[in-house]
Amino acid sequence: MKKKRLKISRLVPPGFDYGPELKALCWIVGGALVLSLFWFTDLREARRALFDRYLGVLRPIPGAVMRDFGKMVWPYMSGFAVAALWALSFVGVHYQYHHRVSKSIYTMKRLPNRLELHLRCWTLPLSCFAAILLAGFLLLLIYYAVYLLVTPAENLAPDQWKKLWSVIL
Repeated sequence: MKKKRLKISRLVPPGFDYGPELKALCWIVGGALVLSLFWFTDLREARRALFDRYLGVLRPIPGAVMRDFGKMVWPYMSGFAVAALWALSFVGVHYQYHHRVSKSIYTMKRLPNRLELHLRCWTLPLSCFAAILLAGFLLLLIYYAVYLLVTPAENLAPDQWKKLWSVIL
């Protein structure tokens, strides 16, 4: 019994070369990942501000509070939001390909399944959109765990998770 494999060519307009589209998305997600790594320098500086060096010895500053996680991390994670929105912009490219480049819109309108046109235009961009947002969210969870690990408990402001969502939403 043969296994049926999902072909990406069934998710894009007929004849559409999706390789450059996926390659561009990989580059922009890679750029978002590299941008997010600069958060660690901001984390190091924020942690360094919690301590004072006196005669070569690090002493905690009494009453010092670590910067909020959400305000610290959002500028570095915004690249994933931009990449996800950019992935959605390919919906327009797919519709344009049907109308202008291949003129396959006439064939698509004659198909018995009226949704075939929309499935071929929306499936790959929506899948990439969801994958990028999921990757960004998983990375955000990892960064949150690192934030909690490196911040001393006495310097941690309460309700960091709620503050993060107030920054995002």
